[in-house]
Amino acid sequence: MTKPILTTDRLILQPLEHRDLDLIISLFTDEEIMTYAGGAVSAESCEKEMPDYAGLGHKVAHQGVWTIGLRETGEKFGTFSLFPMPKDKEETIPTGHTEIGYFILKDYWGKGYVTEAAKHIIKFAFTETNLEQLTACVDDDNAASRNILQKVGMIEDGTIEAYGTILPFFTLNKQDWLTKNG
Repeated sequence: MTKPILTTDRLILQPLEHRDLDLIISLFTDEEIMTYAGGAVSAESCEKEMPDYAGLGHKVAHQGVWTIGLRETGEKFGTFSLFPMPKDKEETIPTGHTEIGYFILKDYWGKGYVTEAAKHIIKFAFTETNLEQLTACVDDDNAASRNILQKVGMIEDGTIEAYGTILPFFTLNKQDWLTKNG
């Protein structure tokens, strides 16, 4: 199944493809970007994992990874994901929750791009799929991500075992979103 291309006023979200490897390497090898996501990985690891990463969502259209780019120029600077949240660090045991996640290059931090992309992914998830709830987890110290999740209407809902540790857990239910966004 093909994931749709999504657009906002400033952004274009396109399904991640193998040709986006340079973007993935730029994101995942950067220690500062990966501070709250388990730490940076090697370029070789990115190359090895790229087929799996790009292949997420080929069986289910609403799951997978999109690149985030500027609509005006097409320049790609991040990723946004919508897929099953794993319980374990190896990402093999699902928690039963569908999570949103994102990474963007540092030059694009603080410009509202992630909030804009998240709002649109949430709209897509709740109007174009059968998902009834979206979730996210964050590192305790990641104040910026907590702020983004709260801006898009997610509510802190205790903790969850995910990625092999216990993390703050955020949820957003479809009915609550529809009530606020009609």
